[in-house]
Order: sequence, then structure tokens, then C-alpha cells
Amino acid sequence: MKHLFFIIYLLIMTYSCNMNNRQEGVIEKRDYKELHRQFRDSILDKVSENNVQINAMMEKSVTHLIKDERHPLFCDTTDGPFSISYVIYDNTTIVESYFLGSTVDVLITKGNNIFAKFSLTRDSFYSVFYPSDRDDMHKYDIHKIVDIIITDNCIIMDIMLTIPDSDIDYYFKITCKGDGYLYLKDVSEEYWERYWDEEDFS
Repeated sequence: MKHLFFIIYLLIMTYSCNMNNRQEGVIEKRDYKELHRQFRDSILDKVSENNVQINAMMEKSVTHLIKDERHPLFCDTTDGPFSISYVIYDNTTIVESYFLGSTVDVLITKGNNIFAKFSLTRDSFYSVFYPSDRDDMHKYDIHKIVDIIITDNCIIMDIMLTIPDSDIDYYFKITCKGDGYLYLKDVSEEYWERYWDEEDFS
């Protein structure tokens, strides 16, 4: 019995010493700036990978593929607790007249938490594209984010799709509520009427 008590005593003392020798530490919560920096770095990695594929495509292609000289296009904005970063960059899709397609990656944080993170290509808009024009979708591509509206509980982004090197365009409103979904709406007529009115009064 004494031996059993002694063994238990030794085990308790050994465990206590090990606990005392352990270093205490904390896991530092990353702030929103760090999240956005890591987001940008991840996009630069994607751009490098895409460029390798694009260069290989150009070597095999008889026709020169056309890149958008603005890309990669980095944009950041902050309003209240929300911070938004988005990047538009070339992907390996070929659009009308051998233009390279583009991708938009978006990170939205609220405070130090990720509110939403998503990626868009022209195919993301298929469900809200005019049915009569869907056969021509291969001619269109994402051109730019026209407007960003930040409210108390959601982010609204207007995105412009165009046929490269033309005046033909579409406009879509994306509402992000932080619930894991993106809500899409075609608002082309609103923009067409606005630009038509501006031309009338210019």
C-alpha cells in the first residue's frame, strides 16, 4: 500500500513540475489590416500562377492574346467598421477578339472579423443575364466595379461587364449581407437611362 501511495505521489509531483515549467502564451487575434495584407499576398500568388499559364498559352497561340494593362488592379476602402479590398486580375479565359478574361476577388471585414470573401468571373452572372443574350456571354467580361455602397448591415457593389474594346455593356448589383450568399440583380437599364440622360444634357 505504501508503494502505491509513493508512486501516485511521484506522478502528481512530476505533473506539477511539468505544468510549472510550461511557458504561458496567448494567441494574438489578427486585426483587419493583417487579414487584408494576407488577402493581397494570396492574390499576387494567383496572378503569378496565371501569368505562367498565360505565357504558355501565348507561346502556343498564333494570335497574340491581349492583356488589360490595368491589371492587377488593387482597391481598398474603409467606412465605419467595414473594410473592403478587391482585386481585378487576368485569368486564362479568352474573350471576344482574343482578350483575356478577368476575375474579381473581394474581401470584406467588419471589425476584425471576415464578413465575406468571394471570387467572381463573368460566369457568376449567367443566371441574371438576359436569356436572349446568354449565347453571347462569351463576348463579355468583367470590366470594373462602378460603385460601392456601405450600409449598417450589408455591402452593395455595382459591377460592369463589357464586350472588350466596345461600348456594349451590362451592369449588375451585388448585395452581400454576410450570410454566405450573394444577391444579384441586373440594373443595366438604370445605368443606360442615366448615361442616356447625361448625353442628352451634355
